[in-house]
Amino acid sequence: MTDLEQQQQIAEKERVTARLAATDLTSYHLEAVDGRVYAYVAMVRDNPTEHNLWEQLAVERFLRMVKRYGLNHREVCRFYTFYESLYFPGKDGMRNYSLTPVQCFQFAAVYGFWQAGRRVVRECCLFVPRKFSKTTSGAAFPLYDLFFGDANAECYFGANSYDQAKKGFDVLRGCVRRLDPRGIR
Repeated sequence: MTDLEQQQQIAEKERVTARLAATDLTSYHLEAVDGRVYAYVAMVRDNPTEHNLWEQLAVERFLRMVKRYGLNHREVCRFYTFYESLYFPGKDGMRNYSLTPVQCFQFAAVYGFWQAGRRVVRECCLFVPRKFSKTTSGAAFPLYDLFFGDANAECYFGANSYDQAKKGFDVLRGCVRRLDPRGIR
């Protein structure tokens, strides 16, 4: 990255920070969906030094989409309930996990916007740091679509190695086996 590009990013971050600081979050009624969504959006708005430009832009876009489409509380809460009821492998064996505020935000941005009976966000690409529950979060998407998604929906679960792809597949298989132990469906 050149010095000019770096200066442009710094200037853009200052502009986005100013726009977010002027935003009244209470008018979006994010608490009605889940307090964790509001907590994450407020955290990004109120602590710009702890969040990068891309996180700020994601929050700004999310708020624009909430204004344009509204936030479908029922669908978002339905996905949260589904995710938190799944059992994933962990250090202590199979267990379920609560969503973190950033995960709630990510999933609300995917499942929260609907228009004419169709989900607005049909494709997504999440960039998640190391040791941040990528496999379990990534497994939740195809599982949810398998049970509640469109007929003939396609989900791709990518990994940078065969071993990681196998871990992802094993998580998916374990979740399906736990939901349908006799393999009826």
